[in-house]
Amino acid sequence: MEFVRFHARLTLGELLTAIQILEALFRKCREKNDNTVSADNLGTALVCICIVSLKFLRDTPFRNSWWAQTFGMDLQTINESEVVILKLMDWQVWSSERKFMRFYTRVFRV
Repeated sequence: MEFVRFHARLTLGELLTAIQILEALFRKCREKNDNTVSADNLGTALVCICIVSLKFLRDTPFRNSWWAQTFGMDLQTINESEVVILKLMDWQVWSSERKFMRFYTRVFRV
């Protein structure tokens, strides 16, 4: 994750949002009894979670082709994986401020 954070220049808030989205993805997969995300594709899932979170948070996010080139990944795999993840999450990446603060408090034990 440090490699992604460094190259994509993620802020703390962006990193926390990505982790919160990842947690939500795992929760959705459990609810749907879906094993799409596994140890075999976790790296791709992490990159796609960062892509989704930055598209949600930034005015000008990196293009998927940048991610493919930077991380040595196949562009088609990234594009398809991004859609699979969004569908698994029912296209819901937004979180209320209250939920984010509960997540933040849990992460930092504030």
